[in-house]
Amino acid sequence: MSGFIHGELNWVDPPASARDRVEAMVRAVDHYPWEEQTLAQSSSPKVNLAVAAQGFGRGHPHFAHEDDQLMVFCDLQLHGREDLASRLDDASRPGDSDVSLLTGAYRRWGIEFGAHVIGEGSIAVWDRQAERLVIWRDPAGARPMYYLHLAGRALVFSSDLLALAAHPLSSGTFDIEYVSAFVRNELFQHPRRTLHQGVHKLPAGHILVVERRRVETHRYWDPRDIEPQSRIDDDEAVAELNRLLRLATSDRISHAAGSAAAHISGGLDSSGVAVTASDLLRETGNGLHGFSWAPPRDVVGPLARDERDLVDAVAAHGAIEVHYTELSPHDIVNVAYRDVALRPRATLNFEVAASRNAVEHGAGTIISGWGGDEMIAFNGRGHFSDLARRGRLLTLRRELARRAGIQGGSLLGAWKALVLMPLTPDRIWDRGQIPVWPLPAELRPEFAQELLAVDPLPFEFPRERPGVHRMQADLVDFGHLQFRMESWAAHGAGLGLTYTYPLLDRRVMEFAMSLPGRMFFRDGWKRWLYRTAMEGRVPEVVRWNPKKYDDAAGRHLRQVLLEPTDLYRDPLVERQDNPFVDVQVLVDEQLRRRSNPDVADVPSDPGTPIGGGAWLAFTALRTS
Repeated sequence: MSGFIHGELNWVDPPASARDRVEAMVRAVDHYPWEEQTLAQSSSPKVNLAVAAQGFGRGHPHFAHEDDQLMVFCDLQLHGREDLASRLDDASRPGDSDVSLLTGAYRRWGIEFGAHVIGEGSIAVWDRQAERLVIWRDPAGARPMYYLHLAGRALVFSSDLLALAAHPLSSGTFDIEYVSAFVRNELFQHPRRTLHQGVHKLPAGHILVVERRRVETHRYWDPRDIEPQSRIDDDEAVAELNRLLRLATSDRISHAAGSAAAHISGGLDSSGVAVTASDLLRETGNGLHGFSWAPPRDVVGPLARDERDLVDAVAAHGAIEVHYTELSPHDIVNVAYRDVALRPRATLNFEVAASRNAVEHGAGTIISGWGGDEMIAFNGRGHFSDLARRGRLLTLRRELARRAGIQGGSLLGAWKALVLMPLTPDRIWDRGQIPVWPLPAELRPEFAQELLAVDPLPFEFPRERPGVHRMQADLVDFGHLQFRMESWAAHGAGLGLTYTYPLLDRRVMEFAMSLPGRMFFRDGWKRWLYRTAMEGRVPEVVRWNPKKYDDAAGRHLRQVLLEPTDLYRDPLVERQDNPFVDVQVLVDEQLRRRSNPDVADVPSDPGTPIGGGAWLAFTALRTS
C-alpha cells in the first residue's frame, strides 16, 4: 500500500474547524488515483485531532486503526512482518494486518516503537490517554513527511507539500533563505527545511513527538550506532549480501501494487536489483519489465560508449523485457515549469517519461537501485586516508597503484586527492572553498535584491574524511538521498505509482555499516563486495565496468531541447507579469540554444535545462 496521510492537531479551535481544514488538504490531491480514502477525528476538552488517509495498491483497506486508546494511520510498506510479530505478545500473528502489528508495537514499546519497525513510509499514532501524537519516518526516508508547527495553536502534517500548502493555516510564503540558496544551485537540499516558510521535513530515521507543551524530534536510527564486525570473511559477507538483497527485494515485490517493474541503467546497483527482482518473479511465473532512461536506438544511433549495450546485456541475462525512454518537449516543460516549492522535481527529466511508460505497461511499483552508492555498493571514499592514518602504508601504496591501473590517473594526484585532502584539518580546508554562486540572470532586480539581503542557507557536499563509515553516515545525513525520493514519491502518487528501494532497506544498510572498510575497496576496485557478490548474477561486462556512462540519454535531451517548438516559449509568455523572473531572458536563452547547433552537450541530468529560475514564474507561493 502507498498513499498520503494528512492531519491537524489543534489545542484552540473547535473540532469542526480542524476537520474542515484537513478536508481542504485532501481536496488538493483528490485528483490522484486513490482507491480508498478515510477521515477520522478525536476530540476532548483540551485537544482536537483530524486525520485523513488516502491509499492505492495492495493492502489499502488496512491503513487505519482506531480503538479507545489509539488511532493509527500509516503510509507504509511494512517489511520483516514475521520478525515483528514474533516479538509482540501472543495475540499478534504474522497474518495480522500491517496496521494491527504497528498498533501492537506501539502498545508494547510506546514512542520507542519505531526502532523495531522495518519498512518504507510513515506512521502517525494518536495516543488518546497521553494526548500525544507520534509521527515516524523510515530510516532511509523513502517517502516524505512534512509538518507545520504553530506554537500554542496547532501542528499540521502531511505526506505531500501540495496538500500542506492547501491547509488554511499555511503561510503560503517562501522561506527566503532557502530560495536564495536554491536559485543559485538547484542541487541544493536541506534535511529539515523546505522552500515553504515554516514547513519542515521530518528527517529520515526520526520520530516527531507532539504534545501541547512539547514538539520535539528524536532520532531512533543512526548509522553511526551500528556495531562493526571486523572478523567477517569474504565468503560470509558475499553470502549475507545476496541473502539480504533477495529478502529486501522479495518484501517489496510482495507489496507491489499492479505489476512490479524496475529501473535498468546498465549500472552495477540497478542491474543487481533488477536481476534479483526478475529471478523472484519468474519463480512465480511472472516476468519483469525494465525501464531505462536511455533513448531507443532509432532516436539516438549507436555510440562508441553506449550504455544501451550494458542495458541489453543485463536484460538478456536476467530475462527482463527492457523499454527505452523517448522524451518530448512536453516532458521537458512538465519538469521545468513545475512549481517545485509544492511539487519537487529532483532527477525527473527522464523519469517523467519513463514512469508514464511503466504505468502504460501495467506497473504499479518501480523497484530502484537508488542508494546503493552510499551504502552496500559504496565506492570506498575515506578508505585510503584511513589506511594512512593507521600506518598501513604498504597496503595503501599497493591499492593506489592498482586503482591507477584500472581507472587511470597519476599516483601523485591520487595521493593528493584521496589521502592528503581528506586528512586536511577543517580550518585549512575551509579557506579554499568556492564562494557562494551568483544569482541567475533571469531574476527581476527587486526580487534579486530581496535574496541578496539574506544569507542563503549553506550548501556543502560532505567532504571526504578518513573512515569509510564516517563518509557513509555523513552522506545519509546530507539529505540528497531523501531529496530524490521525496520528488519521486510526489510524482509517482499522481500516477498511482510507488517507488521502492531494496538497497536502502534497513537490514541492508545496517549490514553495510557493519563491514570493514576493505570490503568496499580492494585490488584496485571500488564497490568490491557488491561486484564480488554479483558473480554469475549480472553480466561480466557490467560487473567489471569501471565507469558508468549515459551519453545517449544526454544527447537525446539535447535533441529535444533544440526541437523547433513554441512549447518552451508560450507558457513563459503567459506568465510574464510574475514578480520573480523576467521571462524574456529565459525565452532569449532558448532562442540562443536553438540557433546554435554547436552548443555543448547537456549532461543527462542537468537540473533544469530551460533555466533554474523558470519555476518561479509558475509558483503559488509569495515572498510576504
